[in-house]
Amino acid sequence: MPMETAFSLLYISKDFPKIFSGAAGRPRQAGSRAEIEDFLRLTFSLLNTIAAGANQNNLYARLVSKLEPQDTIITLNYDTVLDSALLSKGWNPTSGYGLTGGPQKFKWKMPRPPLSPQLTNVKLLKLHGSLNWLVGGSYSEIQKVFAAKPSRVILSQSPGSNETGGFIRQIIPPIYGKFFQHSHWQSFWHAAYDSVVDADMIVVIGCSLIDSDFHLTGILSRAMREKKRKNKKFSASILVDRLRVRRKWGRLLKGRVAEKYTYTNFLEFAVAFSRNRQER
Repeated sequence: MPMETAFSLLYISKDFPKIFSGAAGRPRQAGSRAEIEDFLRLTFSLLNTIAAGANQNNLYARLVSKLEPQDTIITLNYDTVLDSALLSKGWNPTSGYGLTGGPQKFKWKMPRPPLSPQLTNVKLLKLHGSLNWLVGGSYSEIQKVFAAKPSRVILSQSPGSNETGGFIRQIIPPIYGKFFQHSHWQSFWHAAYDSVVDADMIVVIGCSLIDSDFHLTGILSRAMREKKRKNKKFSASILVDRLRVRRKWGRLLKGRVAEKYTYTNFLEFAVAFSRNRQER
């Protein structure tokens, strides 16, 4: 069962406890469900374990070393492995995340490296939130992740497994019906849309473009129509994934790409990318 399906069933079941509860046991009240919190905590624990065990010289670090000023990275991932690679190389998260509000919400839990000219104005747009973004609330008020902006952003090599009292991590749970109520979500998605429309090149790594993510597919389709209206094409597209996913992206980008490159996995792309850049 896909994660989106599993979580959506849990989310729906809290509203209909008589239907989804077993025959035995104490009757549940509508409104909250402990399994939702368990699901999220388990997900956080798994992702934190990955982040904590990541080699510092990983493929994300190699990708960061090739970035240039004004580049934009759009991700739907919650983990902070890429964030850590950027931070360690002198990326500025205060402007780079695109979050609204002042710098006081950013809490450094690692040595702060000097800012890198290479990463000037590099954006990391995390459209589904991040493990190191915190909002005031509790798991019984999970809807607050949709209706608030981050109160704190923890900057470290790993976001840690411990929760902060009175806060929950701001990630958009994997449900079909997402409601981005706060203006800070709208600013991310609008910035992502503008970036795609204005981009000279598009690189897609491991984004399956699932049919149920109507926000993503809708905005990308709109961006392609806008590029067509402006008679603009990507100079190149680089699609990194299995064949079925690459074909979906190929259909979306049809007519908007001058040159096309495909790779099966991240490592294959990273090796080819490094070689080509060195030759240039």
